[in-house]
Amino acid sequence: MQIRFLYLIFTWLILFSSLGYAQSEASENFDALPSSTEQVQIEVIVFEFPGEGAGSELKPGQTPVQTSGRAISESGTESENFVSLPKNQAALAGAFARLRASSETKPLVFSAWRQNLSDATWVRLSSNDSDGASVTGRVRMTSGKPLSVQIELNLTGSDAKQYRLRSTRPGHFGETLLFDHPALGALVRIAQVQAN
Repeated sequence: MQIRFLYLIFTWLILFSSLGYAQSEASENFDALPSSTEQVQIEVIVFEFPGEGAGSELKPGQTPVQTSGRAISESGTESENFVSLPKNQAALAGAFARLRASSETKPLVFSAWRQNLSDATWVRLSSNDSDGASVTGRVRMTSGKPLSVQIELNLTGSDAKQYRLRSTRPGHFGETLLFDHPALGALVRIAQVQAN
């Protein structure tokens, strides 16, 4: 009887110790919800494919996407949750230069900023080109595993036709996402800001 009782206690101890180990392993691999102080750097390039997009124009019954959202602060003050960055601090600077040098694409927007990871607020995008092309729209990043990136754009092309792009994609830190449309495209990159 005592041997059986000791065996039962021994079995329970092994079971609970392995359960505790599994829980500690799970807690180490668990992605905690982001705090409001964690910062990310978001970069967006919007470009046109001039002369392309025939048949994908906005139809008379279709409505443009909304363009409301937060404007990025140019002040650079630390109190701002959304602070604009100089283009030379952007990882997509090389991609922007290549798009500008290409005869097949025309970059219209290049914006880079830092924001709190937990702030899933729409950010406005807009630009006018000297050739008459213009883009308005907004982008939003929602934290999670994976991240979620939503973009909504209205393009008035060099051909004066109206186009609309609305898309949502999953993503990861350090990954560059391509949002594609016959008349325009967008590159979006999100990276964690390293603490000093």
